[in-house]
Amino acid sequence: MAFQTETVDDLFARFGQNYRIFVTVSGMTASFVMVLSGTIVNVAVPDVMGAYGVGQYQAQLLATSFNVAMTTCQLLNAWVVAVLGQRYGYIATLIFLPPAASLPVWPTASACWSRDGSCKAWQPASFNR
Repeated sequence: MAFQTETVDDLFARFGQNYRIFVTVSGMTASFVMVLSGTIVNVAVPDVMGAYGVGQYQAQLLATSFNVAMTTCQLLNAWVVAVLGQRYGYIATLIFLPPAASLPVWPTASACWSRDGSCKAWQPASFNR
């Protein structure tokens, strides 16, 4: 598969004079979504501390891990688009994301249910408030 790059002039010819606005709005939207997602995780830290009985350092590790995962995914996305292109990268995501997202559930799903139909592994955490 040959990798072809488009110059800025090619992109202006393809999308017209509004290309600069499209790029700016796309970048601003991506930045807003990243800040919003990080804020949601940071706001959840006190509830995680209360629900699981962990200290502040362990709960902050959750927020740090989220930011590391998001940065890694952004870099991996840029690489996949550069190698496969947008269309095939999107198709690959549709094929591999659902099984990968369900991996954390697989080990506990079969061991979860007891004979009386209750789930012993998924008990709600108590909140200490």
